[in-house]
Amino acid sequence: MRGFLGGFTILLAPVKLEDKGTIDGFFRKRRYEASECTFTNLYVWRNAYNIRWAVVAGMLCVTLEWENKLFFLPPYGDDANLGKAVAAMADYCRQSGLRFLIKGATKDQVKLIDQALPGQFAFERDRDNDDYVHSTRELIELKGRKFSSKVNHIHHFRYAYPDYRFELLTPSLAAECLVIANEWRQKKDKDDCFLRLEFAAVKDALEHYQELKLIGGAILVHGRVEAFSLGEALNSDTVVVHVEKANSDIRGAYQIINQECCRYCWPQYAYVNREEDMGIPGLRRAKESYRPIRMIEKYDVRLLRDGDESGSA
Repeated sequence: MRGFLGGFTILLAPVKLEDKGTIDGFFRKRRYEASECTFTNLYVWRNAYNIRWAVVAGMLCVTLEWENKLFFLPPYGDDANLGKAVAAMADYCRQSGLRFLIKGATKDQVKLIDQALPGQFAFERDRDNDDYVHSTRELIELKGRKFSSKVNHIHHFRYAYPDYRFELLTPSLAAECLVIANEWRQKKDKDDCFLRLEFAAVKDALEHYQELKLIGGAILVHGRVEAFSLGEALNSDTVVVHVEKANSDIRGAYQIINQECCRYCWPQYAYVNREEDMGIPGLRRAKESYRPIRMIEKYDVRLLRDGDESGSA
């Protein structure tokens, strides 16, 4: 899709696997902490959200669509150009008759936008989009009363399945994980739109995990995959977990795959970003139960219009 962004004529292009090197280059310009800041997230969700990208004012600009509404992620790259990029994105929306919205802006990005373009935008916390950050060591050791329930589940699993195996991901194991993931999906609501989109994302992650440079593993019980997880480096000291699936009929399966991946896949990283909960009550309870050491707060960014201090457009 071709458009004009603040005087820049650009082509909003679909995300392709061969774009990884270019897009990764923008994410390496500075230390990003939000889970959105990986090529993997853009690639595996590209069809679900009709994700498009372009380079504007020397920064990576990304558009997404959900329920026929377009929004942006914050620009990535050289912060010196952030004001120009945001202004260009706002111009694009004005010229296209669209409501301007950035989602997923972190506190530091909010500050930079407000400094570059003071008084032009309203910022609203989006708790459902906050990322959960955990200590890798804590997730491995699970010490203290706060993790007692996790330890109980793991003890039950180890007692029930003493011959279980943890294996690092290989192409053949990834293929097995995909088959099992589809079986689990079939047990749920096959007509659920989001589950279909999620499975497509998991499928892309498993089929292209080597090109995407993902690291992960699986729990096997009696030779069958019963849990698996995939992640990658988000920055120098943090890994982000993109996929974690387990057989919900097996007590302790989720807890054991979490612990074993932290132990064998990501021990060199101090922190684990387990992404957001999307406002889903059960998912929020599960993520909070792992006692995050902090949250990566996310904000919506909207234009102020005609003195509207509420940020609505």
